[in-house]
Amino acid sequence: MDRPDGAALGIAETQATDCGDSAGENARKWTAGEARTVRRSTAYVLFAAGMLLTGCAAHDGQGATTAVRQSPSAVASALKAEGDSDPETRLRSQISAQIADAWKRSDFASLDATADEYVRTRARTYSGKWRLSIFHASLSGQLDIDWPAEWYIPEYGPCRCKIPNPAHYEEADRRWDEVRAKVDTWIKQNPKSPHAKVVLAQMLVNRAWFYRGTGYANTVLTEAWPLVAQYLAQSRQVLADRPEARMADPGWFDVMFFLAMAQSWDEPEVTVLIQDFRKFGRSYSTAYQSAATLMLPKWGGSYESVERFAQQAIIDNGNEGPDMYVRIYWNVVEAHELPETRADWPTMKRGFESILRKYPDPRNWNGMAMYACAAGDGTTFRQAMNHLGANLTPDSWTISPDQCKSRYGTDHL
Repeated sequence: MDRPDGAALGIAETQATDCGDSAGENARKWTAGEARTVRRSTAYVLFAAGMLLTGCAAHDGQGATTAVRQSPSAVASALKAEGDSDPETRLRSQISAQIADAWKRSDFASLDATADEYVRTRARTYSGKWRLSIFHASLSGQLDIDWPAEWYIPEYGPCRCKIPNPAHYEEADRRWDEVRAKVDTWIKQNPKSPHAKVVLAQMLVNRAWFYRGTGYANTVLTEAWPLVAQYLAQSRQVLADRPEARMADPGWFDVMFFLAMAQSWDEPEVTVLIQDFRKFGRSYSTAYQSAATLMLPKWGGSYESVERFAQQAIIDNGNEGPDMYVRIYWNVVEAHELPETRADWPTMKRGFESILRKYPDPRNWNGMAMYACAAGDGTTFRQAMNHLGANLTPDSWTISPDQCKSRYGTDHL
């Protein structure tokens, strides 16, 4: 089938990540040879364990209570019937709010219980997103400091970036030490908590990126580079000192993959990490996406490497294998880039169909329509658009829905 190039489809500037998130839990923007990111929020979300059982939480794990055995489709349909037009967004917001509240109250026992439950049950949202990834994303958002706007360097250099003024580094250290002390209290209360260690590693990443700033590599101050290196090294050491945590919280791998990119690990080191992840990663899609990012051509990899990894993910993940194939490409390759890759559209289509059977959320239908257009599959695009109806969300697309509709004769939709 013909594959239109990106220019013909009106490329959007934003990136749609897994299940329709725009720069969400693993938002990263990079430039050649080094990461240019808006501070990462591999967030760490946790809320009271009771919420999982009393809320309408569907998951595909074992040991579910009666309250969570309903399929995502059935629960979402019931919520829509009650007037909730977007149960997925509402659920994510509820989880995030409860996690933030638990953190602010220093309710570390609740955070541990929630994370344990999410890992044990592999709990998902209505779109199939791991609740553990929301757990980590939301909590990472709390691992920050208040920083007055006037303490950044105004209009710095070639960009409008947030670059902390070194004159205030001492105050920054004091504030970051307070955040560190709170995480240390969690660890002291539960020294065996794998989640607390992952959170500590993430906090150190956030601290490193605070000093780095939000611009390109050439905007990072000379005074900042040693601090960036110092806190990234500390983060890696925290994880290396607790390797058993990777079996209890796959978020361990997600942070480690970020460190592999930020610290420019050698290929043999990355290979060992990927092999370990395939053995202990519990089919955690967020970390699969982070691993695949390392294999992109702009980081010295190749689309062939990404495709081999995605194909291996199918083998490694059983019934979820086709789903993982989709989630890898959806997160690391924008729709307009798909024709440049080695992705196999029939395999990707089967993955979308598998996801939609379990998680018929509008985010997933938008994803299928978008990538079908990029792959030149007009039939599948039209079918997905007919199903979407009023649930089309153009802001989540990385190609122009209007141009796709024009190309495939669905302007009336």
